[in-house]
Amino acid sequence: MTTWIGLDIGGANLKAATSMGDACSVPFPLWREHELLGERLRELVCPLICQNGNGSSQRVAAVMTGELADCFASKKEGVEYIVDCLVSVCDRLGLCAPIFGSVAGPFLDPESAKRLWLQVAASNWYLTALFASGLLPDESGILIDVGSTTMDVIPFSFGRVTAIGKTDVRRLEHGELVYAGVGRTPVVGLLGSVEINGRKIPLASEYFASVKDALVVADELAEDPDDVETADGRPRTKSYARHRLARCLCADECELESGTIETLAAQTVGRLAELLCCSVDRVIGRSKVPGEKFVIAGTGEAWIHRTLGAARPGASFAAFDDLCDSVGSIGSVSNVAPAYCVAMLAKASHEG
Repeated sequence: MTTWIGLDIGGANLKAATSMGDACSVPFPLWREHELLGERLRELVCPLICQNGNGSSQRVAAVMTGELADCFASKKEGVEYIVDCLVSVCDRLGLCAPIFGSVAGPFLDPESAKRLWLQVAASNWYLTALFASGLLPDESGILIDVGSTTMDVIPFSFGRVTAIGKTDVRRLEHGELVYAGVGRTPVVGLLGSVEINGRKIPLASEYFASVKDALVVADELAEDPDDVETADGRPRTKSYARHRLARCLCADECELESGTIETLAAQTVGRLAELLCCSVDRVIGRSKVPGEKFVIAGTGEAWIHRTLGAARPGASFAAFDDLCDSVGSIGSVSNVAPAYCVAMLAKASHEG
């Protein structure tokens, strides 16, 4: 029996999952350390091979968004670099050559992936939606995957992905991609200013704080002292998050009126919710898919449920993990949904 290892190679995180349900994610700033990509991929894949050895063979399937990182002169160059890195890793580990997901449907071998680079670039959303629609072949709905940097809002109907956009620019145009998430998005990227007691105060155009800080201060996300992937490199505690938010106003917290930090956090989270709801309304209005069934995934899964649950009281929500339990997943794979989906789709395509 072949165990498939799925990879989602992004610009800020590397995610992996197996067709057995193992899952892991590690931060990796590709734009800053692209020369280390091969080594980091090897470190990510090795434990999954060990866990799933047992005499069975392993294959690797991948999707990517990291080609957009500005360390590459073009997306074509980025796709080629990522493909070559993964081919080298598989060769070093004694694995067969990897295959790559694309928005055109079939999996591609490495040379085809480089030749058809535009179909491979930013393909992770398509594989996720395709797998989710296959789990609900008799239904229509919207897949929403909210991660640290982006939100995917993808309609599906009776086993088919019905999104208009196939490239990021078209997906942005049609509201199927929102470039904001629950992690790294800078506060100033969402708010130009904060309204305090009827006064508008512009925010500094600097990466002082992220949406994740706002979610922690707004009590929508728990503190995580082990998380130091922050604007200033200090832990993700409420105290430090408040300090970072104050910096958005070029201030120390003691300089600000009481309640200012809470207001800034609330308005940041509110703006993120507004972006999600507007995108959902656009996609539903255009696709004619009933706005009653949502499949939700990603690190922002709980936030999606709260936000859309309030905006659409009659809606039905299917958590990605719950759907995957029906096909044998043995753990939480929602946070690495594209990696898990590409593994499962590769498995199905090669066994079918």
